Amino acid sequence: MFPPKQLNLMVELRNKQLDKATVKRTTGEEILKFFGLCLLMTRFEFGNRASLWLTTAPWKYIPAPRLGDSGMSRDRFNSLWRYFLFRPTRGETRGHVP
Repeated sequence: MFPPKQLNLMVELRNKQLDKATVKRTTGEEILKFFGLCLLMTRFEFGNRASLWLTTAPWKYIPAPRLGDSGMSRDRFNSLWRYFLFRPTRGETRGHVP
C-alpha cells in the first residue's frame, strides 16, 4: 500500500508529535489501520466523525457504521488524525526537531 520508506517516515514524524503531546506512540500497522478507516469512512454519510463509532443505528433501515469494531477507538483515531504528518514541517529536518 505504501512504500516502506514513506510509511517509516510517517511513523517517525507522528511519534515525534505524539511524544510532545504525551500520547501513546504509534506503529506502521496502526497507521495502515488508520488509513483503512479513512477509506471506509467514505462509504458512509455522516454529520460528524464521532457518529461513525455509534453502535446503534440512527435510522431504522440503515445499520450503524460501528467503526469501533475495527479495534481502534474513536479517541485514538482522533489523536492520530490530529498529529498526522506526511513530511517534516518547515524548520524541521529528519532526526532533529528544533
